[in-house]
Amino acid sequence: MESTSSSSIEFIATSFRLPGSEVDEEAIEVSAILGVGTGLVYHQALIDPEETEADEESWGGYSITHLKSGRCLGYLTVETPRQARKWLELLSQVADWSQEFGKLAANQTDIKALVAAVEAARQQATELTLFVEQL
Repeated sequence: MESTSSSSIEFIATSFRLPGSEVDEEAIEVSAILGVGTGLVYHQALIDPEETEADEESWGGYSITHLKSGRCLGYLTVETPRQARKWLELLSQVADWSQEFGKLAANQTDIKALVAAVEAARQQATELTLFVEQL
């Protein structure tokens, strides 16, 4: 496995099984980059533009998934692996993602706060890497 470091998180290439949806119950194998010890991976987005209400800018790119639940975090994506790594680093400071999802978001208030934190971290990751990406 390929390994790289960024800040204090080590990143390694891996794969994981993404659970099937209610419509398509078959799980799929996804290549990803694991943030070691974070409970999170980033990977190329698996968004079907015809099945989402998100705007066109969110199609493709990179998503972050909570490994224990198989839930993709947020509806929007980032454009580059560098932005995805930064997003994962920022999210690792928000919560202990190695826990079961139910412990992270036990009620509706927790879920709303978590969704807001995920989006804030995505925006910050994009802003922090914007000028570096353009060089």
